[in-house]
Amino acid sequence: MAITYPNLNEKASTIAGQFTSSHIANIEQVLNINDYNQHSSIEEISILNDELKEIIETEEISPEERKLLLTICHDIDIAKFEHKITGNNALKKLYDNIIDKFVTNLDVLTSIKSNAIKDKLMGIYKKIETSNNMINTAISVHEKASKICDLISNNQIFLSLS
Repeated sequence: MAITYPNLNEKASTIAGQFTSSHIANIEQVLNINDYNQHSSIEEISILNDELKEIIETEEISPEERKLLLTICHDIDIAKFEHKITGNNALKKLYDNIIDKFVTNLDVLTSIKSNAIKDKLMGIYKKIETSNNMINTAISVHEKASKICDLISNNQIFLSLS
């Protein structure tokens, strides 16, 4: 039996039992990208950032290295603030800024001798990259789910029941 969008309400009782509250919650979460947030990620990045600042204060590094590292820390502080206002856009912007800083200052970054700084910086980068990848995946899933909903509403997809 096939159900199309116009007659879906007539047959809702047929499929209603197939969806649990977990299914419904997952569908709602996928379809509402605005509710997808990264509060824990921005907090984790911020904690790593604070730890990096402490290491910068104790390690012997050149003024050029210190300036670059503190600029990166400042970018993270701004992203944490902006995240409260713009949400995930702040993390995406931070990712772009960090990549830009790494590429344009590669010589300074490679001159850093402190393993503690390198490890903390790499941890921060990995956390930012993971957050960016999660956001991109969520956006992609949302776009695909929206297209499927559009197709269903235009009677271009049939739901098959077994």
